[in-house]
Amino acid sequence: MLFSALASRRFLLRTIDVRTAFLQGMPLDRLAAVYVQPPPQSGAPAGVVWRLCKCAYGLTDAPGRWYESVLVLMRASGLVRWTVDHGLYTRHADGVLVLAVAVHVDDFLFGGTASEVRRFEATLRERFAAGSIKVGAFTFTGLAVAAVVDMSSGALSLRVNLDEYVESIVAFSVSAARRAEVSSPLTAAELTLYRRATGALLWATGQTYPFLECEASMLARRFTD
Repeated sequence: MLFSALASRRFLLRTIDVRTAFLQGMPLDRLAAVYVQPPPQSGAPAGVVWRLCKCAYGLTDAPGRWYESVLVLMRASGLVRWTVDHGLYTRHADGVLVLAVAVHVDDFLFGGTASEVRRFEATLRERFAAGSIKVGAFTFTGLAVAAVVDMSSGALSLRVNLDEYVESIVAFSVSAARRAEVSSPLTAAELTLYRRATGALLWATGQTYPFLECEASMLARRFTD
């Protein structure tokens, strides 16, 4: 929907990612303190632990606290959250779309009028530490996006595909001897390969072929055994 809306308004697409997103989310809100062992590169003395003030990756509430921080940013930018998709935000002026933003965890995809884009970028960088902005041609969550503007008419065309991502999915072979022992439990190494391949299929099929996504979801039900 976002691609279609931005193309119809002749808005160039942009993307930006937020670094260490979960650590930039809302403060940790737990009754009991959470302590972690410092990473080696921190140079912390032996025997020292850190008390978390923010949610780190791996905590069950980290994604939620990060999302709440994103929601604060969007409201500060005058954007309205869609009821059908809480990762999609838009801003209208006099009934006309002037800014649209889609969020996937720490990746932002957006476009709008020049003034609205500048204002949103400034607000985002004021709130979060983020990387560089890519415009027109980039990869967003595995989707290769390319914008082409017709010089005579000004019409904007968007090309979006998953070709490169699909080509990157690694196939692994199963020997005849192993296939003959289908009732044997998977080893830890085999289970890792299975999860990796199934996860890749889930991502690719979820944005392309729903009937294949159903099959991939059935495979994902066996992630644990």
